[in-house]
Amino acid sequence: MRGKWILIYLWAYWCAPCVNEGLPKLAHFYELNRENRNRFEIVAVHENGVPRRITVEELKEILGSLEKQVWGKPLPFPVLLDRTGDIIETWGISAYPTTELINPDGVLMRGDLQTLASKLDLK
Repeated sequence: MRGKWILIYLWAYWCAPCVNEGLPKLAHFYELNRENRNRFEIVAVHENGVPRRITVEELKEILGSLEKQVWGKPLPFPVLLDRTGDIIETWGISAYPTTELINPDGVLMRGDLQTLASKLDLK
């Protein structure tokens, strides 16, 4: 992913705005801008619930259910599980959804989908 803009979307399956609004909007943007994917990537990072941590297998089941019941299809970008909670803690994430950007030089910065679209001059 070096040299690309990377949008990191931090979310949780129990976050209604994440599931019903944020992820579908990101999927639409991702598919709409297919020809520019050499310039950007979207990565969804699922928060690993505290106090009960979920496994990768449980997340796969949850995603399968959401694909059938909410989205109608799989998400077109990678979904990662923050298995230890380190990303959430290190980045100081206190609300979901939270969006961050990594610029092509690898620097973490504040930003969202609109910021990414403007940096890439996309719709």
